[in-house]
Amino acid sequence: MMKTIIVFLFFSLNCISLFSQSSVHEVMATSGNSYQTNSIQIDWTLGEVAISTLTGSGSLLTQGFHQPHYLITAINRLPADYGQIKVYPNPTTDQLNIDFAFTKKEKIELVLLDLTGKVMLKNTIVGQTISKNISLATLPSGTYFLSMKIGNQIFSQTHKIQKVN
Repeated sequence: MMKTIIVFLFFSLNCISLFSQSSVHEVMATSGNSYQTNSIQIDWTLGEVAISTLTGSGSLLTQGFHQPHYLITAINRLPADYGQIKVYPNPTTDQLNIDFAFTKKEKIELVLLDLTGKVMLKNTIVGQTISKNISLATLPSGTYFLSMKIGNQIFSQTHKIQKVN
């Protein structure tokens, strides 16, 4: 009877380890790079969390969660010579004004999101010089993100909007 219980526990614990979670260390950072010579390789990440610091004679080394295999995702900001966008007033009580002035006719996709990522408003407009008024009167007070995708090159710009009563 005792052998049966031990064998059962042994197989049960092995089955549990088969279904356990695995951890993947990732870093979201603004910059990083790798350099390599014949004798040394250096990988760095700006903004990584330091979990250990080693000091020696005249040197300092911090070790964190940096992984040498990384994926870079970039957001193309709207260049100043392409056009201008003004979003005002911020904070606002009920009306948000957006002025667009581009060097040529553009398609603009507007999306207003709440802090949970829920889409509160979605709108597409086309033009070169546009003044758009958005009513926020039906929305509760809080923080929202106004995201804009502009043109075929997918320039992206996000504004943090504060609605107050």
